[in-house]
Amino acid sequence: MNQQAEDLITVLYKARWHLLSSLNSEGETPLHRAARAGHVHAVQRIIAGVKENLENLAENQLMDIIATRNCAGENALHLAAMHGHAQVVTTLLKDAPDARLSSVLTEANNASALYLAVMSTSVATVKALLAHECNDTSAQGPKGQNALHAAAVLQNREMVNILLEKKPELASGVDDMKSTPLHFASSDGAYSIVHAILYPKSKSLFGDPAGQSLVAMQDSEGSTALHIAALMGHVNVVRLLIKASPDSADIRDKQGRTFLHIACADEGWQRPTVRYVVKNPMLHDLLNSQDKEGNTPLHLAANHGKFVDVYALISSGKVHPDIMNAEGETAFDIAKNTVSFFFMLHDPYTPATYNDQLGFSVEVRLMEGGVESSLV
Repeated sequence: MNQQAEDLITVLYKARWHLLSSLNSEGETPLHRAARAGHVHAVQRIIAGVKENLENLAENQLMDIIATRNCAGENALHLAAMHGHAQVVTTLLKDAPDARLSSVLTEANNASALYLAVMSTSVATVKALLAHECNDTSAQGPKGQNALHAAAVLQNREMVNILLEKKPELASGVDDMKSTPLHFASSDGAYSIVHAILYPKSKSLFGDPAGQSLVAMQDSEGSTALHIAALMGHVNVVRLLIKASPDSADIRDKQGRTFLHIACADEGWQRPTVRYVVKNPMLHDLLNSQDKEGNTPLHLAANHGKFVDVYALISSGKVHPDIMNAEGETAFDIAKNTVSFFFMLHDPYTPATYNDQLGFSVEVRLMEGGVESSLV
């Protein structure tokens, strides 16, 4: 905004001071428009105009104008944060008579200015809000999420670090589905974000009960971040989570499934996750674990026609293929009824070697009545 425009604002509010609180068709004041556009000098002139005309206005008119909501339920601070205007945010917070302005949420989706600032990807705006002397700066977002959920989705490590430094409690915040920011980051396979949450710069959580509790937190389906990482096939994140919290590997979801069950039940090919478990002796107890329906990971891999995962599990030498589920079926019984196994079962003795895929040579023979495996 040029000097002439700023001078015009001064002339107008001195001659027509009532225009400072006038609304347009969208329910916005001049302050809304200036904040949205990021015109910090215009914002300063408007606030100065209100202060100069307090004798003509109600005692609390300054706060009323700053806090006025438009038809979308947003005040000037929301708009400035939403569009990443850090200087405007600083000006509004400095001049607002009520220090609780930064805790006000939008009416439409219950989003705080801090959440909106994160979504704008403006690091400077996030810092401006967190630098505010009010300790009540809200981080709330829609659907129960907080600003760290948003930063995790955006995979913005700088914002994640800033939020964790100023508001470490956000790491354990849950949304309406009880998902934490760690769930979000694990779902996206965002290794650097998962690492930042587990190992914040201000305090290392490795081996610490707080860090372990983050990995162990379960969403509304009973899934941990480990379950989610396994579901999406992010084995690098799976390794990182287990390293931070080894005991979390044993946690079951509401169906009684471990993360290995999830990896085997997913429609995609989760060979890296299954192979990771097979090669890790500390996780071998999971190989024959049964969910609430009595299914082992082998049952689920067979049911989904995941040949490579079946081979990897059997080749471990630790899997008991004769385990029956609640329906009295073994993994082989299930395999016989799946279309994807039809051609392999057409010949009772079907050898298969996957040197490159599995990292070792294994020949598996599926036969009526059982399963044989031998390392080649």
